[in-house]
Amino acid sequence: MNSFRLKIIAIVTMVIDHAAICLGTGFILLFAPGNPILAANVIMVMEWIGRPAFPLFAFMIAEGCKYTKSMPGYIFRLLILAIISQPFYHFALDNPDFAGWSTVSYALRYVFPPNNAMVTLTLGALVVWIYKLCEESGKSSQKWLIIPVLWVFWFAAEKLRSDYGGFGVVLIFLLYATPNLKRKTIAIVVWATTHFLIMYALSGGQIIYFNPVFGVETYKITQWFFASMSALLILVYNGERGRQTKWLFYGFYPAHLLVLYALEQIY
Repeated sequence: MNSFRLKIIAIVTMVIDHAAICLGTGFILLFAPGNPILAANVIMVMEWIGRPAFPLFAFMIAEGCKYTKSMPGYIFRLLILAIISQPFYHFALDNPDFAGWSTVSYALRYVFPPNNAMVTLTLGALVVWIYKLCEESGKSSQKWLIIPVLWVFWFAAEKLRSDYGGFGVVLIFLLYATPNLKRKTIAIVVWATTHFLIMYALSGGQIIYFNPVFGVETYKITQWFFASMSALLILVYNGERGRQTKWLFYGFYPAHLLVLYALEQIY
């Protein structure tokens, strides 16, 4: 499994997940009229399929940080992509007109709008760059500086309300700092498990939650399982780049959001 194939799998699972958020059960009902239960289940399965996407992208960012010739240039490209993608993300996935939001939540989504996953990836790459600078200094004691740095960038991601927030930033760093594929897969499972346990605790021990965006109930444990499945894909990664399409994802991310938004307006 080379980098190109991993990227394609990540893109496909991401699109399936985003299609579920953007189009919802109404779109599925066009193909299964009069069967809302089936439509809700299809949306739920689409959400599950989308769970491996972010860990795969986090892994590819970590690999990109490892092999790039210029960290400033790499981070700059991610930042520009995050800025370009934000308007498309806001209209396609933010769902500001969803009737389930309270008046306060509705207002906050305009004053402090959520930010797209590229913001999280950019912050994660910044953490890795700082860590690399500490490594290059030759002083092992400076590596411990990454702990407060992680906290700062965790806080930034949470305040910016980017996709996966501080958890996403930590995952990118872990996938860069962990030395081999086997340990990286363990890191993903530990990360997914920690995320699940925290969400479980915050929900008061509920294993089922109602997703207001999808309008369906789903099991938190299933979310954990499918996110952890990304570890199996990374385990068979052979370290090869495969087809070189550096600009594929850069252009595809905002483009697919635009297409989904257009479909949402049509249907």
